[in-house]
Amino acid sequence: MLRDSFHKGVVVEVIGYDGQTIYQEPADRPRMKQLGETTQLVDRWLDGPYPCGLQAGEPAIVAAACDTTVVTQFRPADHVLGGSGAPLMQFLDFVAFRDIGPVLTLNIGGIANCQLADRDRARMMAFDTGPGNVMIDHAARVLLNKPYDPQGAIAASGEINEELVGKLLQHPCLHRQPPRSAWRLDFGSSFADEILAAHKDLKPEDLLATFTEFTAATISKSIADHVPNLEDISLLIASGGVVKNSFLMGRLAQLLPKSLRLTTSDEFGIPPQYKEAIKFATLAYATVSQLANNIPAASGASGFTLLGKVVFPPRLAKTSSIT
Repeated sequence: MLRDSFHKGVVVEVIGYDGQTIYQEPADRPRMKQLGETTQLVDRWLDGPYPCGLQAGEPAIVAAACDTTVVTQFRPADHVLGGSGAPLMQFLDFVAFRDIGPVLTLNIGGIANCQLADRDRARMMAFDTGPGNVMIDHAARVLLNKPYDPQGAIAASGEINEELVGKLLQHPCLHRQPPRSAWRLDFGSSFADEILAAHKDLKPEDLLATFTEFTAATISKSIADHVPNLEDISLLIASGGVVKNSFLMGRLAQLLPKSLRLTTSDEFGIPPQYKEAIKFATLAYATVSQLANNIPAASGASGFTLLGKVVFPPRLAKTSSIT
């Protein structure tokens, strides 16, 4: 039934999806530089400095259920070349925005990431700026029994604790140089719970306001600290469901360098809430077309490669040549 409904009136060449990230370990670049040419391959990862990760979500099930070729687990091919494997938005940004580059893009999910898109891929960069909505959503669940703060309305009613924001900005992740990647454990429930426990004197709306300010401040600070020739860039294109958080977007607009105009990908015909899905569709199409879809300058990889593992559907299995 799923296969019939999936194909009804639609021709789908390939499905791309990331899977659920179970584990992610960023590169230890100083240690990577110390590896000699005689280092065994396996030593890159056995207590080694190379990045790695694990995504769950069996592609064979999707390929069989949808009767369509599937590409998933995009990050390992970049990891093996020393690349961060995260974020992964930069290839779509190269495809979509290179003709108006240099331009900055921002995707705000659980973790926020920024990309510098340019016609020359050697000038591109990508890095996680810090938390997106991960701490905000956790605080809403713990303090208010709500899944999230709709449009940032609760945070907007609170008062930002500037002293706490200053302390949060000392997080070690924010002192790593790009290319860098973070994940939920850097700013996730354990970290957020420590902050909540240490500041029980603050009202829930004040904590939500402070966490929202922290997200906006990390984005602004990361861009100011790490993007070269920022004076030549005039546009920051935001995407992700969090762009609906008007309080966060308003604070971000206030904190960004004045030369940057903040807009959303809607202005360019890409719905912000779907850009993540479009990203994986674009990566998957490039993979099956054998088009290099990593950006070495952005991830730190040693060269171009094809990201993703391909699983073909059962209907493509040929039996005529088997005797």
